[in-house]
Amino acid sequence: MDRDFNGLAARFPLKRFHPLNELPESRAKSATQGEAASPPREAQVPSAVGTGDVFRPNTPPIILTADLASLNPACRDLLHDCRVYRFSNVSGRVKRLGWSARTFEQAKREGLERGLIIESSAGQTTYLILTKKAFAAFGMEDPYERAVSVEHAFYVGALCFLLKQSSHFRSVLPEAKIGSTSATADAITVGHNGERQAWEVTLSTTNLLSQAAKFQATDIVKITFVCRHYKLSDAVKACCREGALDLDLLGRLDYTHWSALLRQQRNLYRY
Repeated sequence: MDRDFNGLAARFPLKRFHPLNELPESRAKSATQGEAASPPREAQVPSAVGTGDVFRPNTPPIILTADLASLNPACRDLLHDCRVYRFSNVSGRVKRLGWSARTFEQAKREGLERGLIIESSAGQTTYLILTKKAFAAFGMEDPYERAVSVEHAFYVGALCFLLKQSSHFRSVLPEAKIGSTSATADAITVGHNGERQAWEVTLSTTNLLSQAAKFQATDIVKITFVCRHYKLSDAVKACCREGALDLDLLGRLDYTHWSALLRQQRNLYRY
């Protein structure tokens, strides 16, 4: 028996036994050496600029350009929060930053006076929107480069963000082409059954009928006008009903407002 075992040992390399809850000696040494050679994870993450700010791994670090260096630290923190959480409302920002109302108002006022942010409201919800100047100060690509209205482009992005939280849609397509023309919808959602719905951000009643008419010869089953507030949604509904639109198209139109859309998402525990 011993002779047979020794013969097997000569032909096959055997490893020394060690408990399964302990690392082998060679692996333990390499792990220890690796920990000593590499710096701690916190040391590898670049720190963000400003008092009380936190670096987000998916966002580029702040580079102190001339526009940013001249700002107060609180204003820099507010701008950084706006670029990381683009579609967060004002109350969410105040809570996240942990500031007093006075500190927040001072930082916001400085950003408004420098032309770095725009304050916009939709119903009872207020947003701070970074301007093209702010994105340039951060050295970031301008998401509103081809947008006629920065405010409208912001709400289109926020709308797509909200729609993506819903499990009712398979996909959400921003600025999607419709029909055989060059016309586009602010957002197109595709349901699990393949049906397509269009969503139009509506901040006023300007060019409303032309916005509706572009969906007439399309396969869009429902067109929803997402209005800034409740009164505007009523005005949009009245304008469409009195605008001599095709009856089939009129039957596909729907109307909602921003607060109702937010409430719907909260009920789904998605936002």
